Amino acid sequence: MPLLIKDNINSATLPTTAGTPSLIGNRPRANAHVLDALLRAGGILFGKANMHELAFGITSNNGAFGPVRNPYDLSKIPGGSSGGNAAGVAARFAPAGIGSDTGGSTRIPAALCGIVTMASSDAFAAIKHQAHRQILRQIPHDVRGEIRSQPQQSGPAMWCMGGSPTNGSCVYRTL
Repeated sequence: MPLLIKDNINSATLPTTAGTPSLIGNRPRANAHVLDALLRAGGILFGKANMHELAFGITSNNGAFGPVRNPYDLSKIPGGSSGGNAAGVAARFAPAGIGSDTGGSTRIPAALCGIVTMASSDAFAAIKHQAHRQILRQIPHDVRGEIRSQPQQSGPAMWCMGGSPTNGSCVYRTL
């Protein structure tokens, strides 16, 4: 499954800028654990998605790399800070995306772009959040969230993110 990855989640194959010019040359040596688990399960890194600079905002208007637009009305915002993921999934560039959410960063864009999001909970505590906390030292309640265009599609990537970060296993559950 092709995945859009928010630009604050480390990828060894693409730069991780967190939407800020000071990190343009940042090339992580390793993938974030969540990305590794998804790749081992057959996910395909489709690309990095633009975001609100340093994930500190709810518009995804990025002064360095340009604003993200809502695909249904280009005069509107997609929300943020995971607006690039939501806009890309809503525009059907990819069927799913992985963002981060501390205070609504996947939930707000999902609502504004007419798609759905799922967030990990304590049941998925095995996820190591090395992605952007290494860069920003975000508060410890940061979670990864799967963004999908339709609710009936949600789940597989989220269950995979709940697997063991040490062996890359995926946990699939029937709800």
